[in-house]
Amino acid sequence: MIAQSKIFRTLIRQTNIVCSSHSNLFKKPLSNRGKFSTPITSGWVAPHILLDNILNNRKDFQPLIKKLYRAGLEDPLEERKEIKDYIKGLIKRYEPKTELDKGLLLFRAVISPFGYFESPSGEVLYALKDKEGGLCIPSNDDPNAPLREMSGDILPKQLMNAPKEKRVALCLEYSQLLVVMLRAAGISAHTKGEPGHAAVIAVLDGRVYKLDAAKSLFESTVDGARSDRESIAHHYLNKGANLSAQGKLEEAIEAYDIAYEIDPRCADSLKAKGDALFRQGKLDEAIKTYDKALEIDPCNLATWNNKGATLSAQGKLEGAIDAYDKALGIDPHNLVTWNNKGIALIKQGKLEQAIEAINEALGIDPRFYKAWNNKGAALFKQVKLDEAIEAYDKALAIDPRNFEAWNNKGAALFKLGKLEEAIKAYDKALEIDPRNLTAWNNKVEARQKLKMG
Repeated sequence: MIAQSKIFRTLIRQTNIVCSSHSNLFKKPLSNRGKFSTPITSGWVAPHILLDNILNNRKDFQPLIKKLYRAGLEDPLEERKEIKDYIKGLIKRYEPKTELDKGLLLFRAVISPFGYFESPSGEVLYALKDKEGGLCIPSNDDPNAPLREMSGDILPKQLMNAPKEKRVALCLEYSQLLVVMLRAAGISAHTKGEPGHAAVIAVLDGRVYKLDAAKSLFESTVDGARSDRESIAHHYLNKGANLSAQGKLEEAIEAYDIAYEIDPRCADSLKAKGDALFRQGKLDEAIKTYDKALEIDPCNLATWNNKGATLSAQGKLEGAIDAYDKALGIDPHNLVTWNNKGIALIKQGKLEQAIEAINEALGIDPRFYKAWNNKGAALFKQVKLDEAIEAYDKALAIDPRNFEAWNNKGAALFKLGKLEEAIKAYDKALEIDPRNLTAWNNKVEARQKLKMG
């Protein structure tokens, strides 16, 4: 009678060209084709080293870029003519005297039309309006935005050529456009990766600055930057995330494969591919992909959690609990993993342990309604029906449109013989999901029993 609670999964949007299969896109692994310079990944880097790294990196990258083009793909860091012409016109119009002045001008041209920021000298500067030559790009991460919906990504050339009303960008799209613009102005620049975010590292008049267009932040820094190899890989990783959010899972997997071929150290591309395979129901392939990701990054909590969810869906509950315990060893305060572990323990019939795990999740966030619903399911199995109803009511107080909690509350009321109340609960569930056969069958059963007296 109880509708099975869905496993809560952490799917990363990292948060991004539709092609045929890319599993054998290149005859040899990209890591073995051409000589790649050592990427800058963290720590302070002297300006001349950053400049040398970028110049060498682009030179060494030419074999890869040619392969991308032959496969019908694009280099998001390509310095196209329209971008060079735009930069030339902007610089001619404003005549910036120094590299820092150029950097500030280009930053103002990219940020949101209502954006402003404090310059290194303390002056408050505002975004360039359309009539002032600005691109006026609002921040927007909607995967279904018109420009993104076509192919899953937005390239710098698209932002440059699109009508003003269609321009939108997320952090990586801002950053790659700004890198291309700065390079077209003769400035050393590169993307910088942070967890779930991207910005730009640029060398201006011998100093290193961080330019974060999504946050309208321009400041000096000692941070390092990504190599172009990593930046392009993350472009295709984001493309895959957008395609996945659009429900285009095969195309998303192709994008993740491209990201991994470009940068075989990118565990996030494997983790994201595993998530897409899970959604396709290809659970064995998902497990293999998660394992490959964990070989690269064994401390990725989300990968361990999602591996556990996949094993649980396969009925491999001991393996699932082991994966959840590995995740909790990384972050013992992760409520999603505690909740998932509780679900696996319910499936095993270890109800007291399940409630303990779910209580851990609720101790972290008492408003986590999924945990209240799952606690109710465990109490229901213990035939503690009044306590189960109390748990469902707490879930519904947080989320009144929770189908599972209404249906499960109906099941508990039915068991208590409170048939009219049970029917009302099923009706609430059916208001949310009118086509759900489980709730209809439960309601019919309750009405028949009520008629029989």
